[in-house]
Amino acid sequence: MHSPALTVKQKNFEQLCNDHIEKLVVFDLGSHPDKVGKLVGIENDQIELINAKGKNISMNMNHVKAFQVPE
Repeated sequence: MHSPALTVKQKNFEQLCNDHIEKLVVFDLGSHPDKVGKLVGIENDQIELINAKGKNISMNMNHVKAFQVPE
């Protein structure tokens, strides 16, 4: 069970991601090539990306440590 504070942080992070749908994003400082790509969406705590090779990537948003949107 999630604590109330964690739930609020998750919702804020989800809202932040939703503001950047269809944009290039970098998760966890690009530590892995599959953590850089076009943000497709978030559903059920799963982040959906398309990487530079066109591969669909899914990651659990609870495992993300950092989030950037290059200008």
